[in-house]
Formats: sequence, C-alpha cells, structure tokens
Amino acid sequence: GVSCGRRRGGDATGGEGRGAACVRPLGGDLDGVVRGAGTGISGYTEMTLRAASAAGRLGILHLTDSHPAAKNRYLRELGGLPAGHPELVAGDVCARVERELDEAGLVLVPSRLVADQLAAAGVPADRVDVEARGVNVLEFSPLSPSRATSQAKLRCLFVGQVCHRKGVRFLLEAARRLAGLPVTFTLVGPLRS
Repeated sequence: GVSCGRRRGGDATGGEGRGAACVRPLGGDLDGVVRGAGTGISGYTEMTLRAASAAGRLGILHLTDSHPAAKNRYLRELGGLPAGHPELVAGDVCARVERELDEAGLVLVPSRLVADQLAAAGVPADRVDVEARGVNVLEFSPLSPSRATSQAKLRCLFVGQVCHRKGVRFLLEAARRLAGLPVTFTLVGPLRS
C-alpha cells in the first residue's frame, strides 16, 4: 500500500525560522495576515510556498481534505480498497503534500479531525488553523415543522464525485435500509471507480 506519514522535527516555524512573526492562532481572522502571503491548495503549491519562504513571506497551505496517509488508511479500512486502487492517493502526491506541509508557515484545514491528523503526522499545532466550512443559517435553514410534515417525501441530495472516498458506500447502504419508506436519494456528479 501507499504510505504517506512521517514525523517532522524542528521548531514551530518549520525549523528555519520561516514566518516566525506571522505564525499564530488566527481564531478565524485572516484579515491582515493574507496580504503579501503566498497561498495555495495542497498538492499544487510547493513552488509557491518555497517562493514565499525565500521572500520572507508567510506561505499558507489550504489542505482541503484529509492528510493523504489518513485518507489512504480510511479507504483501505472502511472502503475495503486494495493496494494500487486508483482512488488511493499516489505515492508521489503523498510526498509532494508532505513537502508542502514542511514548507508552509500556516496550514488551513476544514475540521478538527484533519488538524488531529496533521498533529499525528508531526505538524506543529501552532502552524495549523481550523477554518470550518459552513452554511449561512440565516439564508439556509430547515423547513418549519409544519412545512416539513406536510411534505410527502424526504429528498436526499449528494453532489460530488461519486466514489469510495466521498463515502458513497455509506449513502447507498442508508438508501438500502430505508427502502420502502418515503425517501428518495439523488446522486449528482462524475463517476469514478
């Protein structure tokens, strides 16, 4: 199987003092920090982060998904995918993300789970900030109880790549368990096996 995890040494700024003045818990406030920083999405931004570091600027990595080692472990254990399956993160991509994690002065992650994955991989906690995704509940809120009970069917919509790593297996299992009830499931997105 593909393995991506390894421990990192050094201080909280990556061992070379990169971005020492900028690295701090952000508490959701990126204003004033992003100006002049080099930013990018994991797997595609190694040179940008290196250039930011060389220029004495903060390199910000957006890790939009699980750590590659954790993702591969979940896909093997929960999805039952065999070694070499195309949905597993390839070794070269794992290595590139590891180099980006080493280079970044700040890593933005979508959840506490991913922050914990990075901590387990040796990324110092003071270089990680959880920037949770969400919905404006003032604009998008559940139906009122009277409207909800008047609807004949519960409609479940999945939008995304239809594949193991998106958990579609569990959605399909839920659909099987709810067969015969007034529930419909719609999956929208490209197929990947």
